[in-house]
Amino acid sequence: MAASTSIIPLVASGDFGDVLVVLLVLAVAVASIYFSFVRPRQIFDNWVRENGLTIIEARRCIFSYGAFSFFTTGKGQTIYRFSARRADGQVVAGWARVGGFFLGAMSNRVEVRWEE
Repeated sequence: MAASTSIIPLVASGDFGDVLVVLLVLAVAVASIYFSFVRPRQIFDNWVRENGLTIIEARRCIFSYGAFSFFTTGKGQTIYRFSARRADGQVVAGWARVGGFFLGAMSNRVEVRWEE
């Protein structure tokens, strides 16, 4: 059977194996992007809202662990450096580690270390 460059002939010919592999790869890629970028920010934003803060600035730390240790931060956890305003107007700054050590962003955990 000759290689095809379109999915339509694969479906028409009944050869669903290749189509399933492509769909599986796409599903894994989408899930990876979601749990690496989207979900951690949702968890962080929910924590901010629950604690009555207004974010002034928040950035994801890619190469830095900030106030957290390399040895205590799991691969699936995300670190944010942020500054926020409390309801009383006081500006605070800190580091937030989002997700669990083993489950990463599948856990709703947020650990914060405040700057003094």
